[in-house]
Amino acid sequence: EYTTYVHLIRALAEQLGHVLVLGLGGGSLPKEFLADYPEVRVDAVEIDPEVVQIARKYFELPTTSRFRVVVADAREFLSRTRRKYDFIMVDAYLTDDRGRLLIPPHLATEEFFRAAAQRLTPTGWLGYNLTATLSGPDSAITGALLRTMAEAFPYRGAFDMNEDVNLVLFANRHTPLPAGRALRQRVAELLDSGALKRAGIRDCLKHYHRSQLPKSELVLRDPGDEVLKLMGCTD
Repeated sequence: EYTTYVHLIRALAEQLGHVLVLGLGGGSLPKEFLADYPEVRVDAVEIDPEVVQIARKYFELPTTSRFRVVVADAREFLSRTRRKYDFIMVDAYLTDDRGRLLIPPHLATEEFFRAAAQRLTPTGWLGYNLTATLSGPDSAITGALLRTMAEAFPYRGAFDMNEDVNLVLFANRHTPLPAGRALRQRVAELLDSGALKRAGIRDCLKHYHRSQLPKSELVLRDPGDEVLKLMGCTD
């Protein structure tokens, strides 16, 4: 379901030419973007070469000049690439020995967000798939992540997925996120023109939040120890 929410970037971004996805998994998001937006090129970065092999063998990763998969750590990739992207989507997770999904700590710190900001075009956007909530006990990591993002991205918003413990965050350095009415109008225009093909995206707009986001004074910094504490990891 979360990939439908990510397509809202088509309505948010001024242009969407080159996209970077950090974390490949089965490749659902790159495949959707390549299929829906013929003008878009996608780079995907995945740390685990076995994941890439599985995705190619079982999940029909496209073979096209518009799609590139790089086996690397996301931070290392950001530090060495000179490319600029219109949209960077963070979709990377670890699994602990109890099967819990954990944010890679070094992809949730101030240093990471500053590195990502350097790889965006002047009108670029950052997206972040986060297993957390806007309220309750699981909102502590959300608040800290949003506060940390603010060090590099002054404008932020969130979409929550009904009762799922899942959020998609969007942020940029240049423009306040639009009001709900303006975003609904933009989505309707794109759907009518055929530039946006995900009809179910209208339902996502019911879960849009620009204000009353969880607050925190905690800025997460390398090496990411505070990230682990917020996720309940003590070792």
